[in-house]
Amino acid sequence: MDPEHRALLRRHRLYLSGQLLVSDSIVPFLYQEDVLTEAQVEDVQSQPTDTRRTLRLLDLLPSRGPRAFPLFLRALEDFSWVRDRLLLELRTPPGPEPGASSTDYKRCYLRLSLRRRVPAPRLASPEGPVRSGSVPAGVTNRGGVRGGADGSGSVGGGRVQVSVGSRSLHAGGRSLRSDSVETA
Repeated sequence: MDPEHRALLRRHRLYLSGQLLVSDSIVPFLYQEDVLTEAQVEDVQSQPTDTRRTLRLLDLLPSRGPRAFPLFLRALEDFSWVRDRLLLELRTPPGPEPGASSTDYKRCYLRLSLRRRVPAPRLASPEGPVRSGSVPAGVTNRGGVRGGADGSGSVGGGRVQVSVGSRSLHAGGRSLRSDSVETA
């Protein structure tokens, strides 16, 4: 059995022992597929409780060859939620291991967090809320945009074109949606 599969069964040992009833379909299927011997089936079946039978099966599986894990997953047909959970964990890359360098993990997390959409700041004036994408005349927001009477504004001496109808801002050749900003 693949070391990754072994580790997965070990991590989920208690969960599996609480969810599975191996006597009904799993053990007979694994015997039919020559994963378990007749003696191993008797060993599993001789355990006093369902939990102990499952734990005994989990003890035997890692030494039963490369076919054991895929066939075990096939045997979980009646326990699809368990199979799905195991498959999901196999497909999901693990986080950094303790003591390992997590530079790549941090870089990936930073990249993902920068791509998250953040709402654009909403402006308010003494006259009430301002439509998204407009800067009221005579008001300067935190970003340094100063509103003009005609709906235009300036940023650090440059011009900002505001189109309220299309809800977009144009500044220095960049076009930004006024309801959200993509940061990456």
